[in-house]
Amino acid sequence: MPTSLTHTLASSLLALALAQSLLLAVALLLVRREGGARRPGQGLLAALVLLLAVFMAHAWLDLDGALHQAPRLQRLLGPLPLLMGPLLWLSLRRLLQQGPPLNRRSAWHGLPFALASLAWLPLLIWPPQLQAEGDSQALPGPLLVFGLFKAAHLAAYLFLSLRLLRQAGAALKQQEAAASAALQTSLVRSLAGLSFLLAGGLALAALLFLAENLGLALPLSSDLCAALAFTAFVHGLAFVAMRLPLGYQPPLAPRSESTPPRPKTPPRLNPDEREQSLARLQASMTQEQRFREGELSLEQLAAHLALTPAELSQLINQSCGLNFQEFLNGHRVEALKLSMRAPENRDKAILDLALEAGFNSKSSLNRVFKKHTGLTPSQYREGAEPP
Repeated sequence: MPTSLTHTLASSLLALALAQSLLLAVALLLVRREGGARRPGQGLLAALVLLLAVFMAHAWLDLDGALHQAPRLQRLLGPLPLLMGPLLWLSLRRLLQQGPPLNRRSAWHGLPFALASLAWLPLLIWPPQLQAEGDSQALPGPLLVFGLFKAAHLAAYLFLSLRLLRQAGAALKQQEAAASAALQTSLVRSLAGLSFLLAGGLALAALLFLAENLGLALPLSSDLCAALAFTAFVHGLAFVAMRLPLGYQPPLAPRSESTPPRPKTPPRLNPDEREQSLARLQASMTQEQRFREGELSLEQLAAHLALTPAELSQLINQSCGLNFQEFLNGHRVEALKLSMRAPENRDKAILDLALEAGFNSKSSLNRVFKKHTGLTPSQYREGAEPP
C-alpha cells in the first residue's frame, strides 16, 4: 500500500510540474513590454523551461512504465542535458545585461550538444541493451563517462553563471545611490540564492549517481534529485523575471583593474562616408524613429547603419558632441514634449507617453527630462517656465 501511495504521489507531482512548466513557458513567450518587446533573456528562459518540461514528461512516462517497451524513446534525452548549461548562462547574461546580444558566436555553445547528438544517433537507430545483467543498475563504461561529462559541462556553466552574479553584485557596490538600486540588489540576491540552491541539488544528484553505479540502495534516485533541483530553480528564475518592472536596467560588470582598456579605434570614415553615414543616422531618428525602441543598443543601431560600433560612436560624438545614450535621450525628450503638447494626448498618462517615446522607467524619465529642460515632465505639461 505505501508503495502504491508513493507511486501515485510521485506521478501526481511530476504531472503538476509538467503542467506548470508548460504554463510558465507560454507566459514567458506571451508577456511583453509596452511596444511589443520582450524583456532581455525572456525567450531564453522560455526555452529553458520548455526543456525542463521535456524532462518532466520523460520522467512521468518512465514512472508509469510507458517507456519500458519503447527503448528508442527512453534514450531520446541522452544529449539534451548539454543544452541546460548554455541556456542557463545565456539567459542570466541577458537578464543581467552582462554581455552583448545573441549573435553567431553564441551558437558555439551548442557545439557539444550537436556533436553528442551525432554520437548518440546509433543508439536511437539500433538501441542495444544498455542495462547491465543482473540486479545492478550500473551503466556501461562509455555511458558512465558520458554522464560524468554532462555533469562537468553543466558545472562549468553553473560556475560561469555564479561569476556573472558576483560581477553584478560588485557593480552594484560601486554604483551611486539610485532609485533602482534596491531593486537591482534584490534581483541579484534572488538569482544568487536560486543558483546556490541549484548547485547544491546538482551536487547531491552527482553523489547519488555515483552511488547508484556502485550498486548502493538509495531512497532517492539521482534523476529525481536533479529534476527537483531544476524544477525549483527554473520556476523561481521565471517568477523573478516576470516580476521585473518595465524599466529595469541592471548595471554592467565593472572592468577589472588588471585588464588594460582597449585602445581607441582611429577614425575610419572619410569625409564622403561620414556625410552619408550622418544622413542615414538622422533618417533613422527622424523618419524611422528608432529612438522609440527602449532597448536599442549601440551595436544594434550600428549594424542597422552598416557601421561598426566604434564608427557610430565617433560619428555621434564628433557631429553632436554627445555620447550614444545622450543622443538617444535628446530625441526621446523632444518626442515626449511633442506628445504632451498634442491635444489628443491630453488625457494620457505621462508615463505611457514616455514609454512610447523610448524611456524605460519613471526614474530615468524624470532625471533625463529635467537635465534637458530644467523641468519635470509634470511641470512641463502644466506650462511652467524653465528656471
